[in-house]
Amino acid sequence: MKKIALTSLIASFSLFLEANSLSTYAGYINYNDSLKQKGYYSGFYGSYFKSPYKLELDLSHMNINYKDKIPDYKQIDLTLATTYYIGYNTALKLGIHNMIIDQKDNPNNYDNVVFAGVSYYKLYNYNLGLDIYRSDYDGFNVVQISPKYGFNFGDFKSKIGSFYAQAQLNFINISKKGISSKQNYANLDLKLQNFNGPITTEIFASIGKNAYKVAKGGFAVYNLKEEYKYTYGASIAYNFKDNSNLKATYSKSKFSEANQDAKSNNYMLGFSKSW
Repeated sequence: MKKIALTSLIASFSLFLEANSLSTYAGYINYNDSLKQKGYYSGFYGSYFKSPYKLELDLSHMNINYKDKIPDYKQIDLTLATTYYIGYNTALKLGIHNMIIDQKDNPNNYDNVVFAGVSYYKLYNYNLGLDIYRSDYDGFNVVQISPKYGFNFGDFKSKIGSFYAQAQLNFINISKKGISSKQNYANLDLKLQNFNGPITTEIFASIGKNAYKVAKGGFAVYNLKEEYKYTYGASIAYNFKDNSNLKATYSKSKFSEANQDAKSNNYMLGFSKSW
């Protein structure tokens, strides 16, 4: 079953090679006071837009090395999403995030998240949205409801440029007791972006405990049984005149695993090109 699924993922990804945007990224994670030692990941993202539809695909691979003879953890992620735009102010989104897991003595080799969202926006003014996620794991499921609000301010032509600020609440319910320390979590995501000429900078933070959280609109899933305490970080991107983009991101997280606190540092570099 795993081989069939992987073949389907590769075939699906090939359809997006001529999309109107294509990105590649890679990252490294180091851990402190953790059962994990280090992690690597890389991936490709493609999008295609033809009014009123937008199609998105992300294919990535992650490898985590553990300490104390714990087998390495490997995972392939495939995310497919489609957005339907109604007029110039409303968007509806549907998607699925598939996770194929490879770890010795781990009987759970497939998890998935299905999601839907709606947003109402006024371009360069504000954005109001709601996303709903259902994650299916071996023996339990997780439901997450995430309302968000963002707004633009400032002047792109000024010396300090323009800004976009967004807040998102994440209400998470785990269907079964004992999976994490709590069944219900409330978490807050904050970000502030600055657009100044060819440079885009961002600072972000995740405040409040959470477990099995879905982030980045369904394209990121925290499915490794940790309970996160916080995450914060920053990114900087340079936009070239040929519609390409180079971006570097750093984030730091504190989480609990096996009843002990640990920390991680995540470094990522990405390159994208639009047509």
